[in-house]
Amino acid sequence: MIGWFTFFREHGAPTFYGENRTPVMLDTHIVGLCSIFIIPSLTFLIILPGVRKHRLSSTFSFFFNMFVGATLLANATQESENFVVGEGLLYNERFGFSEVNKMEKELSNALIKGLPFPIIKVIEYLSVDGFGWGRHYRVAGYYTASML
Repeated sequence: MIGWFTFFREHGAPTFYGENRTPVMLDTHIVGLCSIFIIPSLTFLIILPGVRKHRLSSTFSFFFNMFVGATLLANATQESENFVVGEGLLYNERFGFSEVNKMEKELSNALIKGLPFPIIKVIEYLSVDGFGWGRHYRVAGYYTASML
């Protein structure tokens, strides 16, 4: 007697599904990307005999746009390789906050040393020549250190 729970079972054992040993012949992502651009191109070639006046310009603009789209899509889906050519930039700079006008000297020293832009931007932010917030931070720190 065959019922819902005995269908495809052999001698009361659990359902047996054979091994699926079909090899993968194509990458589905590549096939999908190619079909996105091949199918509209073939459709355009079928429609092209009906275009009378601007056949050459229509063909050029269509295939140029398809080429640009395929190039952008292929570059967007491409996986990057992570490699390092050399050692990274490891900057460990120390700036003194002992005096109120010390950051002006630190900024000029950093410009002479040729430090990278992010470090110079931080020093400029905290110096008197930069934004006004830096001066308030330094003055507050100076008075806090004096009170402690």
